Amino acid sequence: MFLTFFLVVGFFFERPGYFGMPTSAYSLGCGGTGTALTDDPVFYNPAMLPFSYYSSVLVSYYGVRDKDSACTGFGEYSAYDGKYVNSVLISSPQTAFYWRILEADRTDTAYSGRKTSALLRADEAGLSFAIRDADLSSFSVGGTIKYFHASYREISYPDSGQFAEDSLIFRAFPAHGFFVDAGLAIVISHFAMGVSAKNFAGKVFDDEITVPSSYRAGISMSMKYASAAYDFEYSEKDWSVIHHYCIQAFYGPAKASTGYVEKDGAKLFSFGTTFARDRYIVSAACWGQTDDFKADRLDYYFSIGARF
Repeated sequence: MFLTFFLVVGFFFERPGYFGMPTSAYSLGCGGTGTALTDDPVFYNPAMLPFSYYSSVLVSYYGVRDKDSACTGFGEYSAYDGKYVNSVLISSPQTAFYWRILEADRTDTAYSGRKTSALLRADEAGLSFAIRDADLSSFSVGGTIKYFHASYREISYPDSGQFAEDSLIFRAFPAHGFFVDAGLAIVISHFAMGVSAKNFAGKVFDDEITVPSSYRAGISMSMKYASAAYDFEYSEKDWSVIHHYCIQAFYGPAKASTGYVEKDGAKLFSFGTTFARDRYIVSAACWGQTDDFKADRLDYYFSIGARF
C-alpha cells in the first residue's frame, strides 16, 4: 500500500496536499496573521504589497531540530533524517518574485507491517503584483501566479523477517501545476483589513498530490510601539477553521512578536524577532506545540536581506 508522505500540517504537504511555506521568518513568528500585515504579502495577501513602502531582497532557511515526533503545528511526523526549506524573495511595492525549495527525507517509517523510506523535493516559483487606487489611496488589489513542481521517491519493504527482492515496492512520480492567489486590502489610519484566497484557481497534473484552496480574512491595528492582528482562515483541505492571533512590539530598529494558532483544539505558539540596521535585515522565528513547548523541540526559521 502506498504510504502518503506527511509533512508539517499547515506548511507543507497535507494528506497529501501542498500548502507552501512563508518566505519570511518573522511572519511565522506572527502566528500566520498575514492578511492585514506587510511582513509576507506574497504568501498571505498580495494586496498588502503597496503598503510595504520599500523594495527588498530576502533569503530564508527553515529547519527541524528534532528528528522524532515533536513540533508539528496540528499534525504529527516522525523519523526525519532531514527537512529544510530555502527561499528567495525579491519585492517592491508593486511586484514581487519568489522561489522556494523544500526537501525532506523520511527513513524506516513503520506502517501496516512494512517500513518505508522516502525522499520529497518541491519547487515553487511565483510572481505577485498589486494595484493601489490613486484616488482612494488606502485601497489595493493584488494577485499571484505561481508554478509548482514536486518529485517523490519511495521504497517499501517488510518490517521484519526475511524478504525477497520482489517484496520491495518502489514508487516515484513527478507532479506540477499552475495556481493563482488573489486578495483585497484597505488601510485606514491605524487599521488595516484584508481578505485573500490561496490556490483558488489552477490545477496540479498528478493524482497523488492535491493543492487545497484556503480563504482568509484579517484585521490589524497598529500604534506607535505595538500592534495586534487576527486572521480567520478556512481551509478546503479538511473543511476546517483556523484562528491566528499576534501581538507585536517595536522599538528603534528591533521588532518582536508572539503568535498563537488554534485549530480543532490543537494549539501552537510562535515567537519572532527582526532587527534592521541601515538597509540590512535579520529575522528569526521558532514555534512549537503548547503542550510540549521545549527548547529542543522547536522548529526554527531564519531570514536575512536588505531594503532599498
